Amino acid sequence: MNEPCDYAKSDSWDAFCIAKVLLARLDELPDANPQDLYWTLGQLVARRNSIVKHASGLKNQMHQQLSYHYPSYKKFFCDIDGKAALAFWEKYPAPHQALMVGVDELAEYLRKASHNTCSTRKAEGLPVEFSSRASLKKTSYFGYD
Repeated sequence: MNEPCDYAKSDSWDAFCIAKVLLARLDELPDANPQDLYWTLGQLVARRNSIVKHASGLKNQMHQQLSYHYPSYKKFFCDIDGKAALAFWEKYPAPHQALMVGVDELAEYLRKASHNTCSTRKAEGLPVEFSSRASLKKTSYFGYD
């Protein structure tokens, strides 16, 4: 069992070592403790809660950024992380970029991004709302242009 340590650490080496121990010393290994399952489950639940909390924080940051550039964004995309909304935010991070596109092109883009669930009416309302905003200014996505 004592082999020289001139190996490269890898998953295949780990698997080999585990298999070797299981074959050679199975009778010496301790029995599995059922409490280990509860510990593992607790760790998974804690990790999930951490991920959910982080995702919630990121979504709040997104709301904050969107409200700066698109003050009335909730009128058009109630689900800001839906397919159409995410595609729209990615392609048009600032309102002036969306205003440079025709309604037909915008409607086609939203339909494609949403797999035909986004209506033409939504695309028609977007440029009207953006052009009527007094706070509309031509800035870059990061606000320094």
